[in-house]
Amino acid sequence: MSEVDGSPQVPQGWYYDGNGEVRWWDGRRWTEHVQPGVPLKAAVGANADRSADPKSERDAERQAIAARKHAVRAVVIDRRNAERREKEAAALAVREQKRVAKAAKQAQKESDRVAKIAAREAELAAWDRVTGKQVFMSSFGLTAIVLYENGYARFGVSLLGMTGEPGAPEKLLGAKTTTQVQDKSAGGRAVAAGMTMGLSMLASNEKRLIFLTITTDKQVRVMKAEGDMMRTVDKAAMEIVARAEALIEQSASLPIAVRQVAHNEEPGTKQADVIEKIRRLAELRDAGILSADEFESKKAELLSRI
Repeated sequence: MSEVDGSPQVPQGWYYDGNGEVRWWDGRRWTEHVQPGVPLKAAVGANADRSADPKSERDAERQAIAARKHAVRAVVIDRRNAERREKEAAALAVREQKRVAKAAKQAQKESDRVAKIAAREAELAAWDRVTGKQVFMSSFGLTAIVLYENGYARFGVSLLGMTGEPGAPEKLLGAKTTTQVQDKSAGGRAVAAGMTMGLSMLASNEKRLIFLTITTDKQVRVMKAEGDMMRTVDKAAMEIVARAEALIEQSASLPIAVRQVAHNEEPGTKQADVIEKIRRLAELRDAGILSADEFESKKAELLSRI
C-alpha cells in the first residue's frame, strides 16, 4: 500500500465496500462493477491471505475504509479544482470587463477632445470672418490686448510674460489714456531706499498711474499700471489707443457689405456721437455720479442705436 499526499493509496482490486457487496476499486474510486454473490471470504482471499480468519476480515475492512476515504478525498480535490477554475475564469472575466470599460472610456475621452478641438476651430474660423486679420497685440498691466483689422479686440490675461487664451471678440467703440500723479508715501520711499541702498532717493517723489480705458460693445474696461522713469508704460498705452482709434476709423470706412457682416451696422449710423456719449457716461460712473447699473442701462440704450 503506497501513500499519496500523506494518505494510504489502496491498489486496485475487488474489495468489500462495507455495504454487503464486493466492488471493484480502480485505485482512486469505486466503480459500478460488483460481485453480489461472492462471499466476504472470497473477496478477501482474492487480494490477501485466503484464510477466513478474523484478522483477514479486519484487514479487508480496513482496506475498504481506506478506499472509501480515498474516494471521498478524490471527490473533494476534484471539487476544489473545479471551484478554483471557476474563480479564475470569473476573475479573468472581471479583468476583461475592466479592460473593455477602460478602453471605451479612453476612446470617449479622445472623441470628446477631438470634438472640442473641432468646435473651437469652427468658433475661431467664425470669429475670423467677422474680425478680419490680427494686426496688433500688446499688454497693459495684467491684460493682454489683441486688435483686429475690422475694428474688433480680444482681451486675455497677461502675467509674467505668459499670455492666456483671449476671450470672444468685442467691437471697439473707443479708447483713451489718462495719467494721475500722486506723491509717494514716506514709508514707501523708506522701504525702497533700504532695498536700493539709498539710490531710489535720487528718483522723483511722484507716483504716476497710467489709466487705459477701452470701450467695446460688451463693456468699458479701465486698466491701470504704474508709470516708470523711461515712460515705457505711457508709450505702450498711447500706442494701444492710437492703434484702436485707427481701427475704429478704418472700420467705419469699410464697404457697407463688409461693415454689415463685421459690425452688424446700417448706413448712416452716428457711431462717433454714441461713442462720445458712452465715454462721458464712463467718466460720470468713474466719478461716482452714476451707478454701475445706471451706466450699463444707458450704454445698452445707446448701443441699440448703432
